[in-house]
Amino acid sequence: MNPTPSPINPRPMTPLAPTMPRKKFPLLAVVITLVVTAVVIGGAAYYLLMLQISAANDNLTQMSQKITENKAAQEKINNDLSLCEAGKQTAIDDLNSFKQAALAADEAVYADWQNYTNTDFGFSMKYPADWTMEERSIKKDPVFSKNGNCTDFKSEDKTVLLELCYRLKTDANATTWFLTGLGATSEARVNLDLKFGDRTITEKTIFSDNKKVKNIIYAQNVKDDESGYPARIAVGNKYFSIIAGATGDWKTTEITSAEQMIIDNILASFQLNQSSPSTGTNQ
Repeated sequence: MNPTPSPINPRPMTPLAPTMPRKKFPLLAVVITLVVTAVVIGGAAYYLLMLQISAANDNLTQMSQKITENKAAQEKINNDLSLCEAGKQTAIDDLNSFKQAALAADEAVYADWQNYTNTDFGFSMKYPADWTMEERSIKKDPVFSKNGNCTDFKSEDKTVLLELCYRLKTDANATTWFLTGLGATSEARVNLDLKFGDRTITEKTIFSDNKKVKNIIYAQNVKDDESGYPARIAVGNKYFSIIAGATGDWKTTEITSAEQMIIDNILASFQLNQSSPSTGTNQ
């Protein structure tokens, strides 16, 4: 027989310790925290955005001011350019008017003057209708020594003489002009800007006595070795020497201002005839 099993006594259960209920974070606090956080972040972002917008507005304002200033400056430049163009055109018009007036004045000055042409030395000039002209050759003269040639222009009353002497540069036997100024008590050198062909007479030496002009030497800033006075004017392949003098009674005659102007106009009418075989390359 099977033995009868012994009954098993159940182990007494140890009672569990009581657990504390878990606290729950209130939902409202979470919501408030989220809202505050969002407001702070949003506020900061809005503040930064406003700063950027303000800076952008400032930049736009500055750019607008610069654009306005640039427009004003450009308008001023355009106005200045317009004024310059207008002034330039006015200056051109004035210059043309001056040239026309000068040509008209020249034509008026030389309207009744006589023409003189020297075919041997290839030049021409004008002189007043009431003046006389005479050509002459000189030798063993203080002016050119040998092979010299002169053209004399004399006023109507024969009290003023303009003596134009000339020679070729290749003529080694000829000397240049010199003048001692005997009888003169004072002398003065005056700068000039007087056209003589394609050259310019740059100065003249005036010899006077008792405030009366007796002699005038016209020159081109070339000093004569013998006298120390400026003497020669180089034109083409020639040398020219020019002197004006009062003739007749030394005490009473003189070259007046009006006669000096006539002499200047005679010299200003000088022209080289380029077709002449005597002319050469300017030096």
